[in-house]
Amino acid sequence: MKRFVLIIIVLLPCICSFSQQYYHFPTEHFDVYYQKASRESAIQLIQEGKTIFETLTDFYGIQPKKRLKVYLLDTVDFSNAYADIFSNVIIIYINRSGSDYYNNTYKWWVPFVFSHELTHILVANKSDWTKDLMGIFGHPVFILYDTAFTPSHFHEGVSIYSESLIFEEGRLNDHRYLSYLKAEIQDNGFRGLTLAGGMTSPEFTPTGFNYLYGSYFIQYIEEHYGSQAVSKIVNQYGNEYRFNFIRIVEEITQKPYPELIANWKSWLYEITAKQSSSDHHQIENITNSGYYSGISGVSDQYLYYFSQKKGTQTTLYRTDETQTSSMLLPIPTDFAVSPSDQIALIYANSNGYEQYDLNLYTGRFMGSFKRLEGIKRPVSVEWLDDETLVYCFLENGGTGLATYNLLEKKTTYLLSPSPDFYINDISCYQGRLILSITYNGTADVYELHIEENKLRVLFQTQSDEIDVFLCPKGILFASNQEGEFDIYLYDESDSSQKKLTNSQNGAFTPIYFNDTVYFRAYSGMGFDFIRLIQGVDKPVVFEGQAYDYPEIDIKEDPVIQNVLEKWHYQHTLLPIPRFGIPALFILNDQLTGIAGFAGWDDLKEWIWYGYLGGIGELFAWDYSLIHRGFPDFQLTWNGNTDYEELRAAFHFPFTLREDERAAYIEPAINLGVNHTRDDLPWNVITDFYFHQAFNPIVYPDNPVSVPQFFQAIQLGTSGFFSQTGIGLALPYSMTGMISQRTAYSNTSLQAETWYPMNFIPSVGTTEGKFRLSSPILHLGMNTDFTKKMPYAGIIGVWIDVGLQYWLDFRLTIDLYIGEEIQPKIGIQNTLLGMI
Repeated sequence: MKRFVLIIIVLLPCICSFSQQYYHFPTEHFDVYYQKASRESAIQLIQEGKTIFETLTDFYGIQPKKRLKVYLLDTVDFSNAYADIFSNVIIIYINRSGSDYYNNTYKWWVPFVFSHELTHILVANKSDWTKDLMGIFGHPVFILYDTAFTPSHFHEGVSIYSESLIFEEGRLNDHRYLSYLKAEIQDNGFRGLTLAGGMTSPEFTPTGFNYLYGSYFIQYIEEHYGSQAVSKIVNQYGNEYRFNFIRIVEEITQKPYPELIANWKSWLYEITAKQSSSDHHQIENITNSGYYSGISGVSDQYLYYFSQKKGTQTTLYRTDETQTSSMLLPIPTDFAVSPSDQIALIYANSNGYEQYDLNLYTGRFMGSFKRLEGIKRPVSVEWLDDETLVYCFLENGGTGLATYNLLEKKTTYLLSPSPDFYINDISCYQGRLILSITYNGTADVYELHIEENKLRVLFQTQSDEIDVFLCPKGILFASNQEGEFDIYLYDESDSSQKKLTNSQNGAFTPIYFNDTVYFRAYSGMGFDFIRLIQGVDKPVVFEGQAYDYPEIDIKEDPVIQNVLEKWHYQHTLLPIPRFGIPALFILNDQLTGIAGFAGWDDLKEWIWYGYLGGIGELFAWDYSLIHRGFPDFQLTWNGNTDYEELRAAFHFPFTLREDERAAYIEPAINLGVNHTRDDLPWNVITDFYFHQAFNPIVYPDNPVSVPQFFQAIQLGTSGFFSQTGIGLALPYSMTGMISQRTAYSNTSLQAETWYPMNFIPSVGTTEGKFRLSSPILHLGMNTDFTKKMPYAGIIGVWIDVGLQYWLDFRLTIDLYIGEEIQPKIGIQNTLLGMI
């Protein structure tokens, strides 16, 4: 009993210290949790959310089993959201999605993405008597049963259908999104739902195959069988049709599944067919590589562009009329070059799990790049001159604009951020600054007079103008005036336009160098950097209008604003029980079976679990509380009939990027006590652990990356342990690692390599429930001179596996061949990435 009291005394101050605080506003259908920075977004969601909720619940005929909670967060620098179907919680990061990969012409981001995530909640809450029976063990078990039988493409396809049902800006109404499908079908052929069972390794698409094929499958069902067919699929999938995807679509369409897929395939080829045109442009593919190639910039002397190619790490090229140079450099999120060849890049510090902080770095070609501490949360950057940067930054769910003088280290703010508009991109030339801004349903071109800080609309049309580039010839930009995005040139002298490209899958981000236009285009392999040899030069009727000093502001409902003024903070909910498994009983005066329970708070900052199992005279227990934050820590009490331990582990992981290289550093302290049945006095545990890894080696077609250097050290009462490794970039997209491991006075050496066998295509089931990616060959040699046979070979296969909606993992099967052949089988989360 004293032990439990001690644990509670330790836990309560920790929980109160590290839990976040939110304003909590209950609406008719759901609760909104937000912090001060998210207030405007909360107003927008409350204003629009009732209609969205009622429209979708009525359409699908589903109500959530538990009251829904929506958290609005401004804790990361990316735009995303997710539905935690196990907790009936939606998490929305309030930073608006830009125009890099989809249109972002919706009025407000948060209500738009809410429609998508709400659909995930509804799909998971569809009725089924088996689920209701499983629900006696808790809501997560109820949902887990559903999710285990619901393919990923079904979840994502229906959710994209919902956003397109409510909003004209939904992806199924988006030319850019359709262009991804066109490139996929035209260049790779029809792959259907076979790759839609989760993540893929070598195959590339800016959106997942589960999203792409899943959404257009649902659209096909609606177009040929009506919207009620979509509603029926969702509503009855678990109840009437017992989670059999093939059977339900056969019942609704009255067609055998192979015939339905064949008809869908024909429809896809029809909507993605190349359009014949008498207007042609002549181009040269500079990179011819795919992936995320084509990010570019120009100075007075050089043209710069990034390329990602099979067998090669990401490379930055610099070229003029006489020579081309290159350097290895990680792909940035944005890139700009000054007239005198100073480079600015934006990189993210990311640990792969809800940490993503953007930072700006400057330097020169073939040199190092250092972070500018004075610039926070940048999303795009340009050089006004060699001393001054113009950059867009994130704040309160919107984008603002500022300048930064490198010599004076002085920031001057120009435009205040707001979630009502979004600055897509900026361009500077000879002291002028123009911008593409999404506002009131379209993206248009603006000019900002910096000295007077006055903004005016340069021209405004019914289409979207993005990717602006100011040059001696005028203003280059990408526009979807005729459907697909193409490159246009606006001549300010006579207010005329010319269409320069006639692209099948879209043309973007134009630049101008040495009297030549370059741009970025998309194919089934990814993006490429293109030189325009001869343009269409088609005159376009210009119907734009100019307005001085526009007020970029959309008014929210003042009634809602007044209501929110009176709301107060409250702590994040404490971990609460989520499910339990009561299967432990006493048989012949002995424990038999296992009993477990788990709980967490809505954001999963705090997770606790416990189990007690026994069979015969043996029994064991493990109770743990985990905090996922800074610091990470875990308090555990575990044991069995021979051993008992009480331990607190404190981890301080963070991602460091002072220059262009990424570094992962994790110090940790383990404190505790333990004892055995033979040693009844408690022994103190005091261990220090340190792990560091630098600069991952990444090939775009190899899912296994390695750090150039890593080291792990543990010192303390548990003994000494160390491991040091050096990563290698090898030919044919192979990564390698040479490592040394010392533990208990025993040292071993190991050399490994991973070869992606991309010549073996990924495979999956026709209904998209299961997918195997191309295998990875794992070879190595281990040396341990304490053994009779000091050498052991390693040969194995690693495969990324996707199951349904919720499970993506890497299966590793290795054989260690030495004194004897020992198999080693492992499972990793593929999201962890680096070894």
